[in-house]
Amino acid sequence: MRVFLTNAFGLLSKFGDFQHALNAHKPDVAIVTETKFTPDKCTASESTIPGYGEPLRMDCTAQGGRVAIWWKSTLAVAQIDLHATPVDSKNAVLWCTIQSQSGSDITLGAVYRSSSSGDSDVSLLEHLDHCLDAVPPSAQVILAGDLNVHSTEWLGSTKTTTAGQRLEEICATHGLIQHVDQPTRGKNTLDLILSNLPHPVTVQAFSPLGKSDHCVILAEFSPVTLHTEPVSQRRVWRYNQADWGRMRHFIRQTDWQHILSHHPEHACVQLTSRIQEGMDRFIPSKHLSVRTCDPVLWTPECSTAVSARNRAWRHTRAHPTDLQLSDTYTATSLRVATVLHAAQQAHVSSLRNKLSNGNLRDKAW
Repeated sequence: MRVFLTNAFGLLSKFGDFQHALNAHKPDVAIVTETKFTPDKCTASESTIPGYGEPLRMDCTAQGGRVAIWWKSTLAVAQIDLHATPVDSKNAVLWCTIQSQSGSDITLGAVYRSSSSGDSDVSLLEHLDHCLDAVPPSAQVILAGDLNVHSTEWLGSTKTTTAGQRLEEICATHGLIQHVDQPTRGKNTLDLILSNLPHPVTVQAFSPLGKSDHCVILAEFSPVTLHTEPVSQRRVWRYNQADWGRMRHFIRQTDWQHILSHHPEHACVQLTSRIQEGMDRFIPSKHLSVRTCDPVLWTPECSTAVSARNRAWRHTRAHPTDLQLSDTYTATSLRVATVLHAAQQAHVSSLRNKLSNGNLRDKAW
């Protein structure tokens, strides 16, 4: 099971980069904090990615950044409410269950604790404690998100705060282990993945999305296998191999007067059924599995820019005091933002030109 985690600090402008990252890393579950989504700026369909189900979202308010969870469309996922004290407008916790192949459920929590909460504010952490109390003791739990806490010994921070101490106590109480062993923003480990799964966990860090200053974290829980539902498929008709002569004969032999003499609703069903029968008999077809892919707007220039940024980030990570490498990474990050924006504009312009063409065929429209 692969879990993807990052703080995007506004995902809408980085959505193409995010979709490309999912295609590259192929996580089963992706958690993004500080999405800054609002229903009027990003609808549910606009935030859905091919190969992944419609995400669970806790959208932004005037003060909060909020969170979202994506999962592969083949997984059995359900949102749950643990009936704990409501979270304030700055912070967020979103819970769901994921069915594993063994039949047991994994309880997954996506968390965002705002940096404006302060080092001594433990209200969200107390909320998490209440939520975890509501989870059965035998349940498998994964908690992931931007917690914005500090602890010198536990997280390798430069300081220890009240919030950091309280989170460490909660993890000890509920048997949760912190798996992220490297800084995720600057010199601090703020994006955490906590679990009570008794399996080896491998954690890797990758370059941030866009101009975000939080790394992308990818955790692999082995040998956890998630329950998968049948792969979504679509039927593709091979019209160039159709037997049109027999299809026409089949249509001519149909008693259309009898079919169309019924109530319009019934006539529509009968007409559709008759045409479908002819297609099944005389037009070959095949089924294609729906899979994750890069965004429609993605161009070779986008891939080149992202690859350059990722290389620069790895070099900067290996030599954090080298200012020239740091400047190179900043420049390549800005280049990614510029190239993605240009690709988005070109895609929109292309669609606009196609839609304004009076000769556009119905299917293309």
